[in-house]
Order: sequence, then structure tokens, then C-alpha cells
Amino acid sequence: MKRVVFLLLLITSLLPQTIIAQSVRVFTFPTYELQLTRIRVDDALGYDMEKIGENPFSKRLIYPNCELTINDIIDVNGTIYLYGYIHCAENMKSYYDGLIIQMDTYGNETAKIILEQEKEEDIKQISDVSPYLFVHLRSAQINEREEYDFLKDEIIALDTNLLEQKRYPFYNEINNISSNQYMLLIDIDGDNIFDNGIKPDLTLISKNDFPLEKNEPVFTGSIYIPFLNEALLNNTPVANGVFIDQPGYYELLWNGQQFSFTVDPIIEGVEDGAVYSSPIRPKVSSGSLMLDTKRFISGQLIDRPGNYRLLINGVEGYIKTLQFTITSNMQGIVNNGKYTDEVQITFNGDGYLNNGYVTSPLIISEKGEYLLQVKGEGGYSEQYAFTIEQDLESLTFASFLRDYDLIIFGITLISGFIVLKKKWTKECAESCPVV
Repeated sequence: MKRVVFLLLLITSLLPQTIIAQSVRVFTFPTYELQLTRIRVDDALGYDMEKIGENPFSKRLIYPNCELTINDIIDVNGTIYLYGYIHCAENMKSYYDGLIIQMDTYGNETAKIILEQEKEEDIKQISDVSPYLFVHLRSAQINEREEYDFLKDEIIALDTNLLEQKRYPFYNEINNISSNQYMLLIDIDGDNIFDNGIKPDLTLISKNDFPLEKNEPVFTGSIYIPFLNEALLNNTPVANGVFIDQPGYYELLWNGQQFSFTVDPIIEGVEDGAVYSSPIRPKVSSGSLMLDTKRFISGQLIDRPGNYRLLINGVEGYIKTLQFTITSNMQGIVNNGKYTDEVQITFNGDGYLNNGYVTSPLIISEKGEYLLQVKGEGGYSEQYAFTIEQDLESLTFASFLRDYDLIIFGITLISGFIVLKKKWTKECAESCPVV
């Protein structure tokens, strides 16, 4: 008898696994779709998973002696997240535990997390609000009538590697969870009015929390105003927070309260009243820009000398003005300078030497008096008067002869006349007749 039982067990172990397909679910994404076929393999309940489209793959999701249920699948920047719960029989006692499986686009499992507290846990929803994943986890317990009694809901903030960052318990059932780009939105009683929100800094707010101080502040660059439900921004309807990155004057009316504030742009590379000796690239984060009377693009090079006015126009008549000057960056001479050698001059702009047009670089070697004028934008002008004259200590004998040849010639004539006169006088003293 024992031999027969042993042979039966051996034959059973050699038989192939029994696989029963039960149902198919399809999850559609922009570049692919995932098909989950519900299967039972012996005492395990799981899925055959097939990806069709971009980077296709096939994968079996089975955990021995466990029942796996996938509630939904999301894709976050190419990373696949499957979530639901898993039920494993162990030591005659079992619980449903929340489960999240992370896969790359090729189907490789990169992370997994089981959320267990020795109660019945089920992941109802995962919301992507970058850089976090917000998990809605529901806990329950089975009563004497084999029914599930609600215990609590939790919102769990995970990073993209499924590492827990923060938990938020709710002891009333959450009816609906939504999100926008900046905030998780929580509706507890299902009346389409959000009761709580979780901000990007993981701060929990309520529907009665006013978002900002009422002291007419000024913000630079941009501002995110977190509030729940509806509001008016400059008489335009907005809801569940607003992000503002345009300069202007603003008025927010929310829940019967009014808040006024200003948004200034971020300005780099230029300051009001500054004087620059080299080209600049003003950068303005937002707004409509005018340089004097012409449209201006942020980051554009300004390289001509001149007097400039940069206007930044924004919302509700907002105007910010920056006035600045760019000089010619004159090198090689100074105003009223005197030089004994040639000068080498560099500058930016339109140059006029003694009213004649010149360009940089400029070399002047002839002695004389000069007036160099540089003109730029907005009536800008610089003038430099200077003189080039010879240095007596640096004169050579040849240059001395060249520069003073008339004097030498005059001295020679006078000397010759004196000699001749003396000679004539001596000869006449001896032989010239007396008149």
C-alpha cells in the first residue's frame, strides 16, 4: 500500500502544471497596450501579461499559493506600475496585502512593495503628481458575519523607486481622489468639493486654508498658489490652485476673501542705472519686452554703445523699466591726453576722427591735434581730444637736421657773410683807394 501511494505521489509530481485561463483585461496607452489574462496555476491565481506595440514582451505573474489581483496599471514616463492586492495562505491565517510592482518598458521587474499591517489592505488608486506617487491604501477587517468593516484610508507618498516618504491617515472613507499637475485632491464625502489637498512640499491643506498672507506681497519669477475648489483670478475662473509665471498685477478672490499681489520677472545680465563697458545679454524670465522702440528677445546680445531703455510689459498694465548705458570701451587714449609716439586705439561704435569716419582698430602716428568722436544708440556720444607731439629727448641727429635745417641754413649764411666782410675789410685797408 505504501508503495502504491508513493508511486501516485511521484506520478503527480511529474504531471505538468494545470493552467486555466479565466478572463482578459486590456490597458491601452499611447504607444502600446497591455493584456492581462487571468490564469490559475494549481493553487496560485495570477496573470499572463503581454505587451503589444512598442518594446513588446510576455511575462507571467504568479506567486505560489497566492492569489494576485491587479486593480489598475499606470505608466509614468515609460515606467510601468501594476497595483492591487495579494492574498497568501500562511499558517492557517491569511490577509490581503497591498501590492505594487514596478517594471521597466521591457518587462523587467525593478521594484516591488507589499503594504501589510495584519489587516485587509487593498490599493485603490495610484496618482502621479511629480515627483511623487500617491497611493490610496484602504484597510479593513472581517467581522463575525464574514463582512469587511472599514478601518481607515491612508494616502502614502512614495518616490519613483517606491520608497515611502510620508503617510496621511483618514478615518473616514475617501470617496474620490483626483490630481492636477501640482496637487493631489481628496474628496471624502463625494459631493465634488475637495476637502483636502497635498501640496508639492507634501504639506496637507484643507478646503478652508487661505493660501497666502493678505499684505500685497511681491513675488519674483513665478508663484504657485495652492487652494481648493473654485476662485477668481483677475475675474477669470480658476480652480484647485494656480501657477503664475507672467509679470503683472493680480487679484485673487477665493471663498469670499480677496488677496492682491504683484509678480515681477527674474532679470539677469542688466541692472537699472548701470553703465557697461562691454556687450551684455539681458535675460528676462517672462513678459513682453521692448528695447527702446523695438521688440526684444530675452538673451539677445546688445553690443553697440548707447543709452538704452528696456521695457517689460505684463498683466493689468504692469510695466517695469530698466535704463542703462553701454560705453564704447575706448582703449589707447584718454581725453586731453598728450602722446609722443603713435597711438593704437580700439573702441565699439561709429568713430569720427576730425570729422572723418574711422573704424576700430585705429593707429595714428603723425603729430598733430585730434578729436575722436564715437556715436551710439539713443543720442549717445563720446569725445576724446588728444595731441601727438615729438619727444625732444628721443630725437636723432638726422631728425634734428631734418626738423631744424632752415635754422642751420640761416646760421650758415650769416656766418659766411661775416667772414667775407672781414676779409674784404682787411684787403681794403691795404689797397683800396680812399674816396
